[in-house]
Amino acid sequence: MPNTEAGKMAQWLPVLQELKPSQDTVLVGHSLGGVLILRYLEQADIPVKGFVLVAAPINDLAHNKL
Repeated sequence: MPNTEAGKMAQWLPVLQELKPSQDTVLVGHSLGGVLILRYLEQADIPVKGFVLVAAPINDLAHNKL
């Protein structure tokens, strides 16, 4: 992902969208990468095969705080 030292969803989400995950894709995200996957799945038109979240902060996912 771009700018990994100070990542922003606004920068990362378009990168994931450009990869065009398909029904055969399993997404794996660690930490904020897990939050990125959840944000992607909220708006995805095509379901993915599965996803794995590792140590992803999921207590407060308010969009305005990311």
